Amino acid sequence: MKNEEIYSVRTYQSVPFEKSQHTFFCTESSNKRPPVTFEIVTGIGVLIESKKDRAVIPFANISAINLDTKAKKEERDDLKNDIAKPAKSQKAAKVKVDPAGAKRF
Repeated sequence: MKNEEIYSVRTYQSVPFEKSQHTFFCTESSNKRPPVTFEIVTGIGVLIESKKDRAVIPFANISAINLDTKAKKEERDDLKNDIAKPAKSQKAAKVKVDPAGAKRF
């Protein structure tokens, strides 16, 4: 049973996946993690698949299953749009100058 509503899965113990140990799996890619798809296997656990690898994680090892709701999608899109905007210019501080007679030798 494919489930498009699952956004991410976190496990208690690390799972060998794509030649490294992972405890967090997500449908979006990041620098260190490949994007995955989730499938719930009734009575066993969650099947996690990527282009290179697949693994079945039993329900006893799953600590959290986060669902992808409309509110969370909007929040992620707003954050991406905010990051894409150019940074606001900061006001430069006034350069401090010594008084005219301060440097007498």
